[in-house]
Amino acid sequence: MSYVVVVVDLVPVEGRREELVDQLRRNSERVLALRVGCRSYFIDDRGPDGPVVVLTKWDSEAALRRHLAGPTAAEVVDSLVGLLATPMVPRIVAARDTPHVPATTPRASRRPRPGASPTGP
Repeated sequence: MSYVVVVVDLVPVEGRREELVDQLRRNSERVLALRVGCRSYFIDDRGPDGPVVVLTKWDSEAALRRHLAGPTAAEVVDSLVGLLATPMVPRIVAARDTPHVPATTPRASRRPRPGASPTGP
C-alpha cells in the first residue's frame, strides 16, 4: 500500500475562523470530487485559540505532486487569501511507498515448539 499524509496548520485571521472552516469544507468537497488521488480530507477545528488543522491522505507522492501542479491547488490556495493570519506551510508527516509487511514476532516471545526447551532452540 502506498500513501502520503500531509498536515497543514492554519491560523485564521481574527474573526474569520468560521469563514475559513466553511471555505475549507468547500475545498475538500471539490478536491475529493475530482478523484485526483486524494483519499481523505479531514478538517480539525481546534477551537477559538488553536489552529485549524487540515489532514489529507494521498494515493502516492506522484498523486500529490500532480494535484499541486494543477489548477485546483492554486484555486484552493487563492480561496484562502485574506482568511489566514500566517502563511500556509504543508508538512508530509507520513509516507509509505512499499507494501505493508507485518512485523515478525521476536524469537523470545514465540511459544516454544512442543517438546522444545523454553530457553533455547
